[in-house]
Amino acid sequence: MAGIAATKLAIGRDHHSSPGGIFTPKLMTARMSIPTMLEFARQLPKAELHAHLHGSIRPATLSELVLARDDLRSSTEAQAVIADVLPSASRSLHDCFRIFDLIHRVVTDAATVRRIAAEVVDDFAADNVRYLELRTTPRALASTSHAGLAKIAEALPTGVDPAHLPYVAAILEAAAEGEARHAGRIVVRYLLSINRTGSVEAAQSAIALAKWLRARRVWLEPAARGDGGSAAAGAAASTPAPGASASGARADFSREACPACGASAFLPAAAPVAPAAACAECTRCWRGPYVVGVDLSGDPTRGDVVTKFVPLLR
Repeated sequence: MAGIAATKLAIGRDHHSSPGGIFTPKLMTARMSIPTMLEFARQLPKAELHAHLHGSIRPATLSELVLARDDLRSSTEAQAVIADVLPSASRSLHDCFRIFDLIHRVVTDAATVRRIAAEVVDDFAADNVRYLELRTTPRALASTSHAGLAKIAEALPTGVDPAHLPYVAAILEAAAEGEARHAGRIVVRYLLSINRTGSVEAAQSAIALAKWLRARRVWLEPAARGDGGSAAAGAAASTPAPGASASGARADFSREACPACGASAFLPAAAPVAPAAACAECTRCWRGPYVVGVDLSGDPTRGDVVTKFVPLLR
């Protein structure tokens, strides 16, 4: 343990990231070798309370997404980030935001959001993180692939931008599937971020959406749970729900009620549905809620945080 006490954690990059992401901490130790220290840290159960979704993207995934876009393959800046900045062992704050800018350019559809979120959950689970809070700013997507959200968007609270719902739904579905995929070894939750360079209206929209989502659960089909489920749920799973992804994923944010008993996706106001009051499928299929709050994001050198956002705390 003396060697461990002498270990120093030097953050040479962004520390709000997944173990497999592009902003990975560098460990330096005087007595314990790096492989030994990394293995010791990996075996410890951990909680991550501020993981940037975009900042935790795998380098290989970012490179693949860039190469898939004609405009980015011909972009001098995009190619410089991939070839020079991304593999660099020493980055400035400016370099980090260059990477973030490139990530924002490739995250344009729900399938990409869902893929990134799924990989991030897998990377944290592999590092023995037991509780994970992802955080990212809701944004509009050019392609949603989730027609089933149209009806839900009509019921959103006043002031919430419905264009942000597909982005959030993709993350919540990936969270539900990730928890099931790792058989209870990781708990995933989501913080909606408020961009400090954005408008007060956008901040208010994020807060209202977070409050609305704090009671909403995600339906997980029997095929994703791995327990087979009942005949009623099995029949529901055999027919893809509206907006189900082409990948065959089985978590469905757009489902509004249990197909067996009609229980709502929303928790009762006072407490979760008690097992005795819910049917067997409700007990097994409803997962979450996953949204736990909001936080601030964005370049700390830009944006008038005091003038814009402190009044929101009232």
